[in-house]
Amino acid sequence: MKDVPPDFDFFFIGSCCLKDDKSKQRVKGDVWKVSHPNCNHACVIAKKCLPFVIETLSKRCWAPFDIQLIFECFPHLKVYALLPRAVSQFETFLHP
Repeated sequence: MKDVPPDFDFFFIGSCCLKDDKSKQRVKGDVWKVSHPNCNHACVIAKKCLPFVIETLSKRCWAPFDIQLIFECFPHLKVYALLPRAVSQFETFLHP
């Protein structure tokens, strides 16, 4: 957490599908600014962004939670990921 910017909204310590993300940018150490982390099985969420996320996603349900976050919320939030991830899902193959 010492390398995560203090104004973060989401910080993923477990995610997938970021290996080929051309938009990711290293912040410091293993912390990267990212645009579309999938599999939100392990993340730290800043309390300040929850009202926005709840309001945005409560309007309609059209996809799994992580997909809706990517398209409807993350473009408006500060999203970071630990790469390589420190947490994986049990008995689930996740792309890096």
